[in-house]
Amino acid sequence: MFSETIRKTRGSTPLAFTLIEVLVVIAVIALLVSLLLPTLGKAKKIAKLTREMAAAKQLQLAYSSYSNDMRDRLLPGYLAWDWAHSGPVAMLPQDDLARYGTGYPVKRYPWRILPWLDYDLRGILVDPEQHSRVRALTRDPRPPGTLLEPESEPQTFEDAVSCNPSFGINGTFAGGDWGRGAFRPINLRRFGQYYLTKQSDAVFGSRIMVFASARGTGPTTGGQVVPGYFNITSPYTTPLHYDWLPDNVAATFNSTRLPGFNRLKWDPDLPPDATGNLDFRHIGDVAVASFLDGHAKSITLTEAKDMRLWSDQATDADWRPTPRQ
Repeated sequence: MFSETIRKTRGSTPLAFTLIEVLVVIAVIALLVSLLLPTLGKAKKIAKLTREMAAAKQLQLAYSSYSNDMRDRLLPGYLAWDWAHSGPVAMLPQDDLARYGTGYPVKRYPWRILPWLDYDLRGILVDPEQHSRVRALTRDPRPPGTLLEPESEPQTFEDAVSCNPSFGINGTFAGGDWGRGAFRPINLRRFGQYYLTKQSDAVFGSRIMVFASARGTGPTTGGQVVPGYFNITSPYTTPLHYDWLPDNVAATFNSTRLPGFNRLKWDPDLPPDATGNLDFRHIGDVAVASFLDGHAKSITLTEAKDMRLWSDQATDADWRPTPRQ
């Protein structure tokens, strides 16, 4: 009798959560998710910053190795026309398929430093989406030993690698940038040697920024701003790009900062050139920068305003090259 009662009790309607209990559980789960998501999001951003910091150090090491192999010469940021085309003064690098690059793809720095990175594109295309986008582009089909003339064969892959690396180079003051007036006798007479060409000439190597997080557009981006650009320019820079101007046109430097450097806070909606293509894309509105002495660190917009970060000759935050009397 007793056991039968027990049996009937156990066989009655199954136990279940009440509606209130279910709602409480859902509320607890939602609370935990709301607490964890910001933490997970922050962890991903920190990981992104850490990954780019490591890449910047490796890129700077490759830059130093280039200098050592080239008898102390610094890697030019942007080549003169004659150096980037076949001729007696050509400086044509080979790509990973042993073809010789010419034109814009080698005027910019990436293909000239990639041999010192074992041609590993992850060293200059740190963002996974950007790396995948560039990898998917069509490569020039010509065989090893070929001189790659961009004018005769589309080079979408070669162009994208050279134009939109994760880091821009401070070629104006480190190595020289033909588009910003370097390597022209008229400007050396006008300003003196205002940019470093040898590593050993640097007095303040620990403060001179060489590479930094950059952003911009390019021939393969369809007008879209991507997290990568080959060049970064200082707050006080040249108003013109001298690539196509005659050699006898002297450079000038602006007397006012680029507009983005006048902001108190980083604004990603500004056009890339408003801050010289610098990209403060990381958590805390910082960019990753590497320096001539080999170290890397994050920098803020406020720090990037200081010209002593850019030029070994800068004596104050608002210094700029001025013509000799």
